[in-house]
Amino acid sequence: MQFIPFKETTTTINGETYVLMQKTHQILRQRRLELGMTQAQVADAAGILLRQYARIEGQEGAFRSSGARIFLAVCAVLKLDPYMFFPEIKDNEKKETEPTKNPIKNSTQEYPSDVIHYPAKPSRYIPLQEYMDLMRKFPAGKVVTCKTVEAYFKKKYNVEVIVIEVQGSYMEELNMTYPFWRELSANGQLYATTRFKNRDQQQHLLEQDGLEIVPCGARNASLKVKDYKSHLFDLDAL
Repeated sequence: MQFIPFKETTTTINGETYVLMQKTHQILRQRRLELGMTQAQVADAAGILLRQYARIEGQEGAFRSSGARIFLAVCAVLKLDPYMFFPEIKDNEKKETEPTKNPIKNSTQEYPSDVIHYPAKPSRYIPLQEYMDLMRKFPAGKVVTCKTVEAYFKKKYNVEVIVIEVQGSYMEELNMTYPFWRELSANGQLYATTRFKNRDQQQHLLEQDGLEIVPCGARNASLKVKDYKSHLFDLDAL
């Protein structure tokens, strides 16, 4: 993946040049404008809703907590190095390359190293086709959540972190061939996923599957499958 180095904003005061510290959402906005893209174009290319992207560009802290799929997809669209948002990781990598200094030269006494090693967690990249093939195994009347899908892949490959391939737009035929609408949020709510963006259509298709959809959340603005836990597909049976 080709990244474009981020150009920091500077200012000059009394002949001295200073780098202005920018917040994460300000970096996203600056890069989007540099690329000449609208928020809608970024959201579509990343495979997320416009309101999702508008939130992470308008609210500090929302981007880093948006989840691996959305985070990596937006970084790819805006050609930003994901590591730039995690300076603590780069700092640790830098420390690992520095030689450990012994405070007493020519001493035979051993001193603990000042280098802290953080072993990488076992991870696995899940190709889109593998994810889609899994979706096709869920029959009508059964659902899964994003968390149970992640847990399935973690257990299958014995890893702690999984990243499912993200692509931008999908044709409606693809959505109908692969029942992405049967994937719910972690608490059983309908939500616009990367693969299936229309919540109203998701409700319609789930009702066609024989599931009852009920309002929930603040002011009943959200929707969920009633008693969704009783309709969960047993991924361990695969």
